[in-house]
Amino acid sequence: MKGAAVLLVLAAPASAQGLPAGCWARDYDAAHLAANPGQVVRSMRLDFGKDPDLGPVARLEVVLADQGHAGRAGLGGAWMAQGMMCFEDAGRATCVVECDGGSFEVVAQAKDRIDIRTRYLLVGTDDDCGGPVDLAEVPETPVTYRLFRAPDTACGLP
Repeated sequence: MKGAAVLLVLAAPASAQGLPAGCWARDYDAAHLAANPGQVVRSMRLDFGKDPDLGPVARLEVVLADQGHAGRAGLGGAWMAQGMMCFEDAGRATCVVECDGGSFEVVAQAKDRIDIRTRYLLVGTDDDCGGPVDLAEVPETPVTYRLFRAPDTACGLP
């Protein structure tokens, strides 16, 4: 799989086998980050769509928080993105990064919000197989991010 094909921001939402569609977003405020000092994400955008060759895909974009392992690595404020292939597995929507770059599952879904959970999910802009930052706060320990429905124009961080 080529990164350019998956990293394409998809304007038309797709709904495949229970996968969420469209744009989901969250910007964490200072109070939330202070209460969760290991959290590595300050802002997150997640856009689900469909690639004509790959099928269901997602594009995840984050701005890293200046705390947790991202802060210790000097990456606070950095923007990173990751393209993913998606499918339904055992009744749950799952999206994976090629080359064992990790994955997330949609563990809760409502009209206006979704919860995604990962134990290992690399993001970055340097290669197709993940990147330099794992969104798990502690290696191999599940972390859940709650995102809210957003207009399609909200996906695409600076």
